[in-house]
Amino acid sequence: MTEPLLCPEGKYCGSNTITPADCPLGKFSDLKGLKTIDDCQVGAYGKYYNELGMSANTAGINCDALYKCYHDDVLTSAGISDATPEACVEGEICPSGTAVP
Repeated sequence: MTEPLLCPEGKYCGSNTITPADCPLGKFSDLKGLKTIDDCQVGAYGKYYNELGMSANTAGINCDALYKCYHDDVLTSAGISDATPEACVEGEICPSGTAVP
């Protein structure tokens, strides 16, 4: 009898899945064995996740300098998939990877 394999990092596998599905844009997974899309983790503040199936080895590209990447109540479940969601305004200091100026 063949042992089932754990779903790889960056993917989730439903019941009786043959092909793992990628975690969506804005999310990633550093864990194996995810069962649903909701098990994928929301990306960290100050970083963006612009590829499908991002894992601990690939996840989290620093937000560009002069822009801030963060989650608000609307984006919390979706994560950040855009490198430049909101430009810093005059008087704010926003180095690369900033969430809050």
